[in-house]
Amino acid sequence: MEPLVVFAGYVARQPPHPQKTYQEPNRADGSAKRAMDLVERLRASWDSNGPPEWSVTELMASISDIAYQTPPAAERSYCGLGFEWIRPIIEDSMAVYVVSAKNVAVIAFRGTDDPADWLVNLKALSMRTPHGRVHRGFASTYTKLEKEVMAALQKQQPKHLWVTGHSLGGALAVVCAHRLIEIEKLPLHGVITFGQPMVAKKGLADYLDKQLLGRYARIVNGADIVPQVPPAYAHCGSLLHLTDDGIRRSEAKRPVGGAHPDEPINAREEASRPLTDHEFQALKASLKQRKESEKRPDGPPVYQGNMPWLRDHSIELYLAKIRSMIGPTGQSL
Repeated sequence: MEPLVVFAGYVARQPPHPQKTYQEPNRADGSAKRAMDLVERLRASWDSNGPPEWSVTELMASISDIAYQTPPAAERSYCGLGFEWIRPIIEDSMAVYVVSAKNVAVIAFRGTDDPADWLVNLKALSMRTPHGRVHRGFASTYTKLEKEVMAALQKQQPKHLWVTGHSLGGALAVVCAHRLIEIEKLPLHGVITFGQPMVAKKGLADYLDKQLLGRYARIVNGADIVPQVPPAYAHCGSLLHLTDDGIRRSEAKRPVGGAHPDEPINAREEASRPLTDHEFQALKASLKQRKESEKRPDGPPVYQGNMPWLRDHSIELYLAKIRSMIGPTGQSL
C-alpha cells in the first residue's frame, strides 16, 4: 500500500498546476452578439495570448468530443455542426477525423477511452528531432496516421487549418502541428487541446513556443492530472486553467525583439509542474491497485468515489465547463 499512500499525500498537499498565472477577468457585458456560423468561427482572427475566444474553443471541444463516437455516428455529428466533407482515418485503436467546409478544415484526434489504463502503460521514452526531443510513443503513433492525414489535406487544400484533440488525442495534435509546420511547411490557423499530456522536452517545447506563438492554447480542467505527465517533459503553448473560481492563465508569451524585448520567449512559465518519476510511479501503482480491486468484489475498495484528478479529465466535463462560460448567443465573453 505504500505507493498508494505516497501518491494520495501528493494529491492532498499540492495544487494541480503550480505556476505563475493570473486571473482572467470576466468580460461579459450582457450585450447581444451575433452568432457566427461554423466557417466564420474557423476563419476569424484568433490569438491564444489574448482574451479567451470561447466561440472557437467551444467548437474545438465539441469536435474533440465527437471524435470518441463510432465513425458512422461521428460523421452524422460533424455534418450536424456544418461540415460538408468528413474523412475518418482509423488505425488499430486510434482514430483521427479530417473535416472541412468551404476553405476551412480541422484535424481532430480521438483520445483514449480508458485514461487510467493508458496512464498505467505510459512510458517516458523520447526520440530526437532537429530541434529537440519528442515523446517516442506519441510521435510513433502519429506516424501511422500521417500518410492518410496528408492525403486528406491535399484533397481539400484548406486556407484555414486547425488541429485539436483531447487527452492522448491532444498529444497527437501537437505532434501533428509540429510535423505540419516543420516538414510540410503548412500554415496553421490554430491548435487547441484539452487535458493534453506533455509531448516535448524543454528544447523542443521552446522551439514550438516560437513557431506557434499566439496560435496554440491548451485547456486544463480543474484537478486533471494528465497534463502533469510524463515526468521530465515540458509544456508549450498558452495555458487556460478552468477552475471553480474562474479562469487562470499563463502570462502572455512574446517573441524576442517584439513589443516587450525584456520578456524573452524562453522565460516562459511551466504550464504545469511535471510529476517527478517517483510521483509518476506512485500514480501508476495506485491505479493498478484500483483496477485489481475492481476485479475482486469481496476485497476492500482502494478508493471511495471518483478520483477528482481523473474525473476532471473527462471531455464531457471540459465541454460543460466551457459552455458554462459562454454568453447566451454562444459568442466569446
